[in-house]
Amino acid sequence: MRRRKPMRAWRITSFALLGVVALLALLLVALATPPGRAVVAGIVEKSVAGSGMTLTIDRMTGWLPFSVGADKIVVADAKGPFAEIDGLSVDIRTLALLIGKVSLDRLSAERIAVLRQPELPGSSGGEGALLPFAANDVRVARLELGAALAGRPAALALTGAFASGGNGSIAARVAANRIDGTTATLDAALARADGSAPLTANITLREAADGILPGLMGRTSAPAYALEAKAGLAGDALTGDVQLASSGAARFSGRFMLSPSGAGQRLQLGLHHPGQIIGNLGDIQLGAVKGNVHQCRAVAGCRGNHRVLGFRR
Repeated sequence: MRRRKPMRAWRITSFALLGVVALLALLLVALATPPGRAVVAGIVEKSVAGSGMTLTIDRMTGWLPFSVGADKIVVADAKGPFAEIDGLSVDIRTLALLIGKVSLDRLSAERIAVLRQPELPGSSGGEGALLPFAANDVRVARLELGAALAGRPAALALTGAFASGGNGSIAARVAANRIDGTTATLDAALARADGSAPLTANITLREAADGILPGLMGRTSAPAYALEAKAGLAGDALTGDVQLASSGAARFSGRFMLSPSGAGQRLQLGLHHPGQIIGNLGDIQLGAVKGNVHQCRAVAGCRGNHRVLGFRR
């Protein structure tokens, strides 16, 4: 009788494990059916409802936890829809979930439309722990920016990748080009070693006349330009090197620093060839800031034919 007790316990344990496996298998099968996916979509929609946004998912697709997608997703705030996603498809690296990491082999969308900037209530409370995340291949066939956001409608194709670690590290790259008959290209890379390190960015942007960036700044018209910038963000201060050319002619090249100053923000630019660009900066800012020119000797490390322009909102 004493020998039968271990055998009986082993059988009970085996049956319990088989029951758990069978339950998980049924759950996986249910997630592959339209009713199961509808339940998941409802849970996601309800989880977003308390953030000041509403999320509407039209026919979720895929098979969780291996893949997920949706025919259409509409994101709205109190004023109505501000973004739409069509043809979303996500391939999930399931094994990564077992080690507490969200890793996507591919994230693609046929169309993403951002109509305007959302109006959301400010969040209160601290940030939670960062979960390692990676999207190894991001592709958007058509990214549409509404006139209310970019000053004029624009459409781009976008590719890239993103990864973040639990220690606050970031590595991202983005490449985009306009596909609406206007010329524009963007290549950007972001990096941060950990949460205490500065965030660095290398950006190359070229646009034809009346581009997206001037529209975001509120300009109704602007010449074609090429912009190259290497910047670093440490705390509240953004510093770096920038080169800007318009219609093939050099406009300025030098260092910049943007940091809070009192109630507004202060922008300092250490510039080469000041005679060429002082008037142009006024055009670029378009009255959004007011500026003045300081002598070179007033700034540490400034020499030669440099000038420093101070701007305040």
